[in-house]
Amino acid sequence: MHLLRSLLFVPVLQQHFLDKAHLRGSDAIILDLEDSIVPEETDVKVQSCILAAGRGGSADACSG
Repeated sequence: MHLLRSLLFVPVLQQHFLDKAHLRGSDAIILDLEDSIVPEETDVKVQSCILAAGRGGSADACSG
């Protein structure tokens, strides 16, 4: 089992954070689909989350 020493929480509302999250060297990245996302932007932000997960992990990270 791999020990996770560092977790990086990234707000999906901030595209520049999302774009660089995979470069930060953390053991895990948590993409935060915040409650403050307006309903009109939800689909766009979910797609951003899926794309970001593809850079350094799994799309499963975006479920929930």
